[in-house]
Amino acid sequence: ILGDKQWMLRNKLVVCEASGSIAELADRFADPDSHLTSISAIGYGHTFEMFAKWDEFGKHPEFFSEIDGQRLTPPNQTQLCLSNLDMRKEFIKSVRWQLSGREFKPNGIWISQNDWNNNCQCENCTAAYKKYGSPSGLLIDFVNEVAGDLEKDYPDTDIWTLAYDWSQSPPKGIAPRRNV
Repeated sequence: ILGDKQWMLRNKLVVCEASGSIAELADRFADPDSHLTSISAIGYGHTFEMFAKWDEFGKHPEFFSEIDGQRLTPPNQTQLCLSNLDMRKEFIKSVRWQLSGREFKPNGIWISQNDWNNNCQCENCTAAYKKYGSPSGLLIDFVNEVAGDLEKDYPDTDIWTLAYDWSQSPPKGIAPRRNV
């Protein structure tokens, strides 16, 4: 459960991760007649590491940030190389795996950078930062691709991301999809 119980009750909100049923969580906070609004989510906040499955992605150093000409791989504090198309395909497979077989379809999925610096400085990522005027443009491009892939099968599931640290400055020439 995320957030303060009293604040959530006052605002008629239950926010949870996908680990429990919404009904079970709502029962913990108030009686069934309280008319709580429920939001179900997969992940919360910084989720690159959750979806990238560091052990599996670790077999591909090119999936991670390049800093000063070297790939920064786990267990180092690294981000994903967002311009790497093979990484994107594997990331989408991982998100789809997280969604498969669930009893409920979540309202949202958090797809956002890890809680540290080290965004990729490879040639392709750097070119995208220049194109969009900010690293956030490449992040939006990546999140848009994930959202576009999921939209047909999960039309009521939005993708949530963060403008945080190195992705705070707004990009130029790109906007989030309607489901981002």
